[in-house]
Amino acid sequence: MHLFVDREIRGAADIFGHFGEVTLFSGRALTRAELASADVLLLRSVTRVDAALLDGTPVRIVGTATAGTDHLDLAYLRERGIEVFDAAGCNARAVAEYVLACCLLASALQQRPPADLRIGVIGYGNVGRQVAALFTALGMPCVINDPPLAAAGSTAALASLEAALACDIVTLHVPLTDGGEHPTRGLLGRAELAAIDDDALLINAARGGVVDERALLAWARQRERAIALDCWLGEPSVAPDLLRRVTLATPHIAGHTIEARERAASMLVTALAASLGLSAPATTGSAEPGIIDPAGSGDGLAGVRTAVLACCDPRVTTARLRATLALDPAARAGAFDQLRRDAAGRREFAHYRIATAGLQSDTVACLRALGFQTN
Repeated sequence: MHLFVDREIRGAADIFGHFGEVTLFSGRALTRAELASADVLLLRSVTRVDAALLDGTPVRIVGTATAGTDHLDLAYLRERGIEVFDAAGCNARAVAEYVLACCLLASALQQRPPADLRIGVIGYGNVGRQVAALFTALGMPCVINDPPLAAAGSTAALASLEAALACDIVTLHVPLTDGGEHPTRGLLGRAELAAIDDDALLINAARGGVVDERALLAWARQRERAIALDCWLGEPSVAPDLLRRVTLATPHIAGHTIEARERAASMLVTALAASLGLSAPATTGSAEPGIIDPAGSGDGLAGVRTAVLACCDPRVTTARLRATLALDPAARAGAFDQLRRDAAGRREFAHYRIATAGLQSDTVACLRALGFQTN
């Protein structure tokens, strides 16, 4: 069996070699000619999989190491009888931690206690649930909006989109869809953005296209606003004017942690083994925990903020992405992908042990509730 595997999938050569010959490829550069002998294609979101890539190839299994599948032409794959599997949920925790970091950087959190802020979580799937759990651990009430979940008869306490948009922080966690009863492309347009409070923080760590970027740019030009964008229309090329305007700008790295990549690889291995009727090879991960000492920053929210930003500080990558504005468009697109690779060494909260000496018990309890290791 011949497997083509994106070289950025963690441990690709070693773990997938269990199933046959492995050829590694660069995600944005893959061509149909290269797949002339491929049985299995394992990829990430940067590779568009459709007739243009697969027609005339022997590919019979496609697996994506991502939660989203909007880069796959699922109708075409079904028509061809090609088996498809994904890694839904693999990066949910990583995205939630990124969102929390963005919120702790928002000026509102430095001036008001967390319990005074309401969080509008739009989309209550794997990521939205993790986001809500983290905010709940900080005592921040969440307003949840998810029309498909409501239509399915969910017993979760769900609210209207208008109610979610009225919150102090609005964060998006929906897939990018064009069809069905609840399409999400352009979910936030001019009217929806106008409904968001002037001092609110808007976060898109879902997919580029969920927010109408033209409307977003016009909205951002009206006055200084707090906007965090991790997902962009037309990646790796991003709109320069929007990049200049938003508060936090990162190159689709919210879900980029070592743990998320390990989970994605493990999920692909398990799914592929089940498809082929084989045993799955063992996958290993983890490492000795890192140490974070927030004592010098004080107790309460200040200590929590220090610990969270020690793991994930979107300001660092924002500065690097903005620096690419000096490059020509082609070089800027290449830099976008390089920044994604550079960010892949991030670790999640659970990897770190907090030095608790000097911290009050309620601060320690809060950090433990967020997932950090404590003594």
